[in-house]
Amino acid sequence: MRTKASRRKREARRPGRPRADETNQRERLLDAAVACFTAEGVAATSLRGIALKAGVTPALVNYYFGSKEQLLDAFVAERVTPAVQLLRERLMEAGDDPRALLGAFVHAIHDVVARFPWWPSLWVREIINEKGTLRDVLHKIIAPQVQQLLGPALVRAQK
Repeated sequence: MRTKASRRKREARRPGRPRADETNQRERLLDAAVACFTAEGVAATSLRGIALKAGVTPALVNYYFGSKEQLLDAFVAERVTPAVQLLRERLMEAGDDPRALLGAFVHAIHDVVARFPWWPSLWVREIINEKGTLRDVLHKIIAPQVQQLLGPALVRAQK
Protein backbone atom coordinates (compact mmCIF):
# COMPACT_ATOMS: atom_id res chain seq x y z
CA MET A 1 0.00 0.00 0.00
CA ARG A 2 1.35 3.42 -0.98
CA THR A 3 1.26 6.37 1.33
CA LYS A 4 0.47 9.95 0.35
CA ALA A 5 4.12 10.88 0.81
CA SER A 6 5.32 8.18 -1.60
CA ARG A 7 2.74 9.28 -4.19
CA ARG A 8 3.89 12.89 -3.89
CA LYS A 9 7.50 11.83 -4.25
CA ARG A 10 6.64 9.76 -7.34
CA GLU A 11 4.72 12.68 -8.87
CA ALA A 12 7.43 15.24 -8.08
CA ARG A 13 8.81 17.05 -11.04
CA ARG A 14 12.42 17.75 -11.81
CA PRO A 15 13.75 21.09 -10.56
CA GLY A 16 13.63 23.91 -13.07
CA ARG A 17 11.04 22.31 -15.27
CA PRO A 18 7.68 24.07 -15.62
CA ARG A 19 4.60 22.26 -14.38
CA ALA A 20 2.64 20.28 -16.93
CA ASP A 21 -0.51 22.30 -16.21
CA GLU A 22 1.24 25.58 -17.04
CA THR A 23 0.76 25.69 -20.80
CA ASN A 24 1.93 28.51 -23.01
CA GLN A 25 4.55 29.73 -20.52
CA ARG A 26 6.88 30.56 -23.38
CA GLU A 27 4.21 32.69 -25.08
CA ARG A 28 3.48 34.41 -21.79
CA LEU A 29 7.16 35.19 -21.36
CA LEU A 30 7.38 36.61 -24.88
CA ASP A 31 4.30 38.74 -24.19
CA ALA A 32 5.96 40.01 -21.01
CA ALA A 33 9.13 40.75 -22.99
CA VAL A 34 7.09 42.76 -25.51
CA ALA A 35 5.54 44.78 -22.68
CA CYS A 36 8.93 45.42 -21.06
CA PHE A 37 10.69 46.23 -24.34
CA THR A 38 8.05 48.76 -25.34
CA ALA A 39 7.86 50.36 -21.90
CA GLU A 40 11.54 50.41 -20.91
CA GLY A 41 13.48 49.63 -24.07
CA VAL A 42 15.44 46.51 -24.90
CA ALA A 43 18.70 47.67 -23.33
CA ALA A 44 17.03 48.63 -20.03
CA THR A 45 15.02 45.41 -19.77
CA SER A 46 16.48 42.57 -17.75
CA LEU A 47 15.47 38.92 -17.68
CA ARG A 48 14.52 39.52 -14.05
CA GLY A 49 12.19 42.35 -15.14
CA ILE A 50 10.55 40.10 -17.74
CA ALA A 51 10.13 37.38 -15.13
CA LEU A 52 8.58 39.86 -12.71
CA LYS A 53 6.16 41.08 -15.40
CA ALA A 54 5.19 37.48 -16.20
CA GLY A 55 4.87 36.54 -12.53
CA VAL A 56 7.51 33.81 -12.68
CA THR A 57 11.05 33.30 -11.47
CA PRO A 58 14.05 34.36 -13.57
CA ALA A 59 15.00 30.67 -13.72
CA LEU A 60 11.91 29.99 -15.85
CA VAL A 61 12.95 32.68 -18.34
CA ASN A 62 16.38 31.09 -18.43
CA TYR A 63 14.79 27.65 -18.89
CA TYR A 64 12.96 28.76 -22.03
CA PHE A 65 15.46 31.18 -23.55
CA GLY A 66 18.86 30.69 -21.93
CA SER A 67 19.96 34.30 -22.27
CA LYS A 68 18.70 37.75 -23.14
CA GLU A 69 20.27 37.39 -26.59
CA GLN A 70 18.33 34.20 -27.25
CA LEU A 71 15.15 35.81 -25.92
CA LEU A 72 15.73 38.75 -28.25
CA ASP A 73 16.23 36.37 -31.18
CA ALA A 74 12.94 34.64 -30.33
CA PHE A 75 11.23 38.03 -29.97
CA VAL A 76 12.40 39.12 -33.42
CA ALA A 77 11.49 35.77 -35.01
CA GLU A 78 8.12 35.31 -33.32
CA ARG A 79 6.83 38.82 -32.74
CA VAL A 80 8.56 41.21 -35.14
CA THR A 81 8.75 38.96 -38.20
CA PRO A 82 4.97 38.32 -38.32
CA ALA A 83 4.37 42.08 -38.27
CA VAL A 84 6.83 42.57 -41.13
CA GLN A 85 5.31 39.62 -42.98
CA LEU A 86 1.86 41.23 -42.78
CA LEU A 87 3.27 44.43 -44.27
CA ARG A 88 5.05 42.49 -46.99
CA GLU A 89 1.96 40.48 -47.92
CA ARG A 90 -0.13 43.66 -48.29
CA LEU A 91 2.51 45.22 -50.52
CA MET A 92 2.76 42.11 -52.68
CA GLU A 93 -1.01 42.07 -53.15
CA ALA A 94 -0.97 45.65 -54.44
CA GLY A 95 0.90 44.89 -57.66
CA ASP A 96 3.22 47.30 -59.46
CA ASP A 97 1.16 50.47 -59.56
CA PRO A 98 2.93 53.07 -57.37
CA ARG A 99 -0.31 54.61 -56.08
CA ALA A 100 -1.71 51.22 -55.20
CA LEU A 101 1.57 50.30 -53.49
CA LEU A 102 1.64 53.48 -51.42
CA GLY A 103 -2.01 53.03 -50.49
CA ALA A 104 -1.34 49.42 -49.56
CA PHE A 105 1.65 50.53 -47.48
CA VAL A 106 -0.48 52.98 -45.48
CA HIS A 107 -3.27 50.42 -44.99
CA ALA A 108 -0.73 47.74 -44.06
CA ILE A 109 0.81 49.96 -41.40
CA HIS A 110 -2.69 50.47 -39.97
CA ASP A 111 -3.23 46.69 -40.03
CA VAL A 112 0.09 46.08 -38.31
CA VAL A 113 -0.73 48.58 -35.55
CA ALA A 114 -4.23 47.12 -35.11
CA ARG A 115 -2.88 43.59 -34.82
CA PHE A 116 0.29 44.48 -32.91
CA PRO A 117 -0.56 47.52 -30.73
CA TRP A 118 2.95 47.54 -29.25
CA TRP A 119 4.50 48.19 -32.69
CA PRO A 120 4.52 52.05 -32.62
CA SER A 121 6.15 52.21 -29.18
CA LEU A 122 8.77 49.68 -30.17
CA TRP A 123 9.38 51.48 -33.46
CA VAL A 124 9.92 54.86 -31.79
CA ARG A 125 12.04 53.47 -28.96
CA GLU A 126 14.13 50.94 -30.87
CA ILE A 127 14.19 51.96 -34.55
CA ILE A 128 13.93 55.73 -34.79
CA ASN A 129 16.20 56.21 -31.79
CA GLU A 130 19.81 56.09 -32.98
CA LYS A 131 20.78 54.12 -29.87
CA GLY A 132 17.95 51.60 -30.24
CA THR A 133 19.08 48.03 -29.68
CA LEU A 134 16.90 46.67 -32.48
CA ARG A 135 17.78 49.39 -34.98
CA ASP A 136 20.33 47.37 -36.95
CA VAL A 137 18.43 44.11 -36.68
CA LEU A 138 15.18 45.56 -37.95
CA HIS A 139 16.89 47.53 -40.69
CA LYS A 140 18.24 44.23 -41.95
CA ILE A 141 14.78 42.65 -41.84
CA ILE A 142 12.38 45.44 -42.75
CA ALA A 143 14.28 47.81 -45.00
CA PRO A 144 15.30 45.29 -47.67
CA GLN A 145 11.79 43.83 -47.95
CA VAL A 146 10.04 47.18 -48.19
CA GLN A 147 12.69 48.56 -50.52
CA GLN A 148 12.40 45.55 -52.85
CA LEU A 149 8.66 46.01 -53.11
CA LEU A 150 8.35 49.80 -53.14
CA GLY A 151 11.66 50.92 -54.65
CA PRO A 152 11.31 49.83 -58.30
CA ALA A 153 7.71 51.02 -58.56
CA LEU A 154 8.58 54.44 -57.14
CA VAL A 155 11.57 54.80 -59.46
CA ARG A 156 9.31 53.98 -62.45
CA ALA A 157 6.75 56.52 -61.24
CA GLN A 158 9.41 59.25 -60.99
CA LYS A 159 10.44 58.68 -64.58
